[in-house]
Amino acid sequence: MTTTTTATPLAGTRTATGTHRSMGRYFLRRMVQYRPGLISFFVIVLLYLLAFVGPHIYRVSPNEIDLLNILGPPNRDHLLGTDDNGRDILARLLNGGQVSLIVGLVAVLIADTVGVLTGAFSGYFGKALDSVLMRFTDALLAIPGFFLLLTVLSLFGPSLTKLIVAIGLTSWMAISRLVRGEFLRYKETDFVQAAKAMGASDMRVIFRHILPQAVSPVIVASRFRRRYTSIGLVR
Repeated sequence: MTTTTTATPLAGTRTATGTHRSMGRYFLRRMVQYRPGLISFFVIVLLYLLAFVGPHIYRVSPNEIDLLNILGPPNRDHLLGTDDNGRDILARLLNGGQVSLIVGLVAVLIADTVGVLTGAFSGYFGKALDSVLMRFTDALLAIPGFFLLLTVLSLFGPSLTKLIVAIGLTSWMAISRLVRGEFLRYKETDFVQAAKAMGASDMRVIFRHILPQAVSPVIVASRFRRRYTSIGLVR
């Protein structure tokens, strides 16, 4: 007597009936079921709303100095009081929150994108490309992050946009090494070999089959190691 087993399709794959299980829907369903993650998501959305919508509602200049109201307590005109220069604390919090959130989000996206691409190509193709990319990564890792950031800013000049790009381009190395290790782990597995046997191109194997498996540790690592990314003190 023989028994047959049916494989459960993974998220982001096409089933025998032709339906496509989207990775986005899978992630959304898991997040809704996980309450701490759902609460954290709403907290982040609230912070962004406060930072970007708040200044349009609370129309107080963050740089206006009121020498007659230094270190003033909260009142109708200054909801959180004033600092030692008479500037409104709430207005400065909202304005500073915009800069911090923009720098943190965009710099992380740049760093993760560069790290994922270099690590993926290095781990998948190997050989000479792997050697060149990893030696370049090791060389950048040998330079302290703060001084590397100062060097980049001194070459291209100070501005918010250049600061964001500089932070992103000087903090991708650890992500690259992590992704490379994940690709070395998965590229010889059965499902990858099956995809190649069915005629899948290298780009399809990289971005459709291996990268979804390797993205989870990347997300965790990038969130835990970026506490001081916005000021460029660590990578």
